Amino acid sequence: KPWIIIKGLKADSLVNDWNAQNPGKEIRKGDCIIEVNGKSDSSNDMLQVAKDSSSVVMKLRRPKVQEFSVTKGGRSLGVSVNYDEKLVGLVVVKVSEGVVQEAFPGVKEGDIIIAVNGQ
Repeated sequence: KPWIIIKGLKADSLVNDWNAQNPGKEIRKGDCIIEVNGKSDSSNDMLQVAKDSSSVVMKLRRPKVQEFSVTKGGRSLGVSVNYDEKLVGLVVVKVSEGVVQEAFPGVKEGDIIIAVNGQ
């Protein structure tokens, strides 16, 4: 299923109003929109519905962020990635034998790498 990652929040926005009125349920940078007014078929459809509707109901998912460090030591990382500008990161498209799988066996296809060496 497609989703939209929230890259940031505008200071004067309905989302900030929502956050102020709903402590503990705040929408944050990095949250993923997975549905807008019942639409979840494509990110473009969700964006269009949000723009065109006078009332918006969204379903969000908060990703689990995990940090890990590996030392290659001349070995393969064991992951193949593609850059996706919409997701602002590297999408893991294949996991094979390598230091990443050994250090963090939970890495799987579809995971998003948001930083490498702090960048």
